Amino acid sequence: MVKNKNNQGMKARILVKGFVQGVAYRNFVMRNARKLNIFGEVRNLSNGDVEIFCKTKDLKHLNEFIGKINVKNPDDIYSPNVEKIEKYTESKEIEKFNPPKVFNVFEINYGDIPNQNKEMLIKLDTGSSIMKNMHQDMSNSFKRIDEKYDSFGKDLKKLTKCINKFVEHYIDQSSSK
Repeated sequence: MVKNKNNQGMKARILVKGFVQGVAYRNFVMRNARKLNIFGEVRNLSNGDVEIFCKTKDLKHLNEFIGKINVKNPDDIYSPNVEKIEKYTESKEIEKFNPPKVFNVFEINYGDIPNQNKEMLIKLDTGSSIMKNMHQDMSNSFKRIDEKYDSFGKDLKKLTKCINKFVEHYIDQSSSK
C-alpha cells in the first residue's frame, strides 16, 4: 500500500479488461471517481484495456470504487462490459507504469494532444454517455409500453368475452319472454 505524504489515503493501479474502449467507459470511470472524491486518472492502453491510477481514503473506499466501475453488459454493444479487474496497491507495481505525479483531481488522460482537443473529446465522451442513457431509457419505455398494452389487450379480450356473455344472456332472457 502506498500512502501519500501527509499519511492519508492510498494509491492504486487498476487494470480493467473486457469491452471497455469506444463505449465512453473512461468518462463513466471519471464521473464515479469524482462522486466518490477519488483522485487520479484513467487512460486507454493499446491492447484494449483501460488503466486507472487513483488515490482513495483506504482499501474499503477503493473496493467501493471498483464495485461501481465493474459493469456487466455482455449483450449491449453500445455499453462497456468488464470481464476482469485487477488491482495493484504495491508501490513497486504502481511506479513502473508511469502514474501521475500529482493526484489533485480525477481526469481522463488522452495522451499528448492539445488542450482544446482534450476538451472536445471530453464533450464527445459526455455526449456519448448521455446518448447511451437516452437509448436505454427509450428501450425501457418501449418495454413498459409493450407490457402495458399487452396487458391492456388481454384485459380487453376478457372484457369482450364478458360483454358477449352478457349480451347472449340478455338475448336469451329477451327471447324467452
